[in-house]
Amino acid sequence: MIPRPEPADPLICAQVLGAARQGGPHRVHWKHRVRSRTLFYIVNGRAKAAGLGHVAPHDLRRTAAGILHNAKDSDGAHHFDLLDIQ
Repeated sequence: MIPRPEPADPLICAQVLGAARQGGPHRVHWKHRVRSRTLFYIVNGRAKAAGLGHVAPHDLRRTAAGILHNAKDSDGAHHFDLLDIQ
């Protein structure tokens, strides 16, 4: 049975080390968030595999902020305030 996540649980959980190396399936270590350096390696590795070159997690944050800031209605008014985006 897979445990249900709680609102305070991390979005990206760590992997149980050694589980797959011992012939078992990859398993997630629930309620233990991944280290920031590991997240960097995941994002950067996926970006390189997609042919994007070097991309860091903060680049994703800036891109999301830019998309939200550029979202406008038909009158040209912004959907999101800069303080909301921040």
